[in-house]
Amino acid sequence: MSGETKKVRLLIVDDHELVRIGLRTAFEEHTDIEVVGEADTTDGAVGETARLQPDVVLMDLRLPGGGGVQACREILAEYPQIHVLFLTSYSDQDSILAAAFAGARGYLLKEIGSDALVQAIRSSAAGHTITDPVVNQQMRGWIKASTTSGKTGAA
Repeated sequence: MSGETKKVRLLIVDDHELVRIGLRTAFEEHTDIEVVGEADTTDGAVGETARLQPDVVLMDLRLPGGGGVQACREILAEYPQIHVLFLTSYSDQDSILAAAFAGARGYLLKEIGSDALVQAIRSSAAGHTITDPVVNQQMRGWIKASTTSGKTGAA
C-alpha cells in the first residue's frame, strides 16, 4: 500500500506499572505509534529491545538493576539505529549530561503533556534530538554560569 505511513514501534520502560499503563493509554488513539512492549528494569529494557527491535525506547532514568543510562549505553552499543528518549522527573545536571553522553536522542520531563509527548516520539523516530524546554533553559543557565565564572577569574 503506497501512501501508508510507517508506524513508530515504541518500547516503554518504567519501573512503575501505573506510569506504563498511563503511557500506553496516551498512545492508543495514535494509529502511527504502536506500543510493542514494556519493561521495568535495566535488564528488561535491554532484553526487550533485542527481542522487539523498536524504533524508539521511551525510558525512565531510574530503574532497578543499573538504571536507564546503563540500559541506554547497552542498547545503543548493540543497536545504534534505535532512538532512546528519556522521560523522567529528574532535571539535575548530572542526570541530563549522563543521558546525553550515553547517546540518548532526547530528554523529557514527566510534566510534559500527552500531545507534546506524542510529537516528541514522532520527532525522535525521524532522527531528531528532543529536549524538554525546561531542560533547555537549565542548560543555557549552566553554560552561561560556566562561561561567566571562567571570565572573572574568581576563586
